[in-house]
Amino acid sequence: MRTLIEVLLTTGLRISEALSLDRGPFERGSTEVEIVGKGGKCRTVFFPVATVGWIKRFLHFRADDFSAVFVTTGIPRRWDRNDLSKYFKELKWRAGINKPLTPHILRHTYCTNLRDNGTDITLIKELAGHQDIQTTAKY
Repeated sequence: MRTLIEVLLTTGLRISEALSLDRGPFERGSTEVEIVGKGGKCRTVFFPVATVGWIKRFLHFRADDFSAVFVTTGIPRRWDRNDLSKYFKELKWRAGINKPLTPHILRHTYCTNLRDNGTDITLIKELAGHQDIQTTAKY
């Protein structure tokens, strides 16, 4: 879970995009991955070196050779977004957070952090894979 949260916070991926990641690019040390996002649009997502390190550590402890980064234990299958709701509810409770806590909130955090560090809104729009600048402006 730590690896998934790291990915969401440092890349701004939608949860469905993060769960669609394959391990190959990371095993080769890539820090850029082409993903197919909402509406079938392709974009390049940049992964900080530290995040790639988390992914590599996570994969190191896996005994299977399933292509997905995030898989279930036992007979491996890709995680589904529904697999995560229970975890995020428990995480919220343990941390004493009274606001909503969802994977999408981490995407908002990514965009807000970029804005707070002086990134131009048009670049944030591209990195987030938004079609309309108004969507990005909400952050």
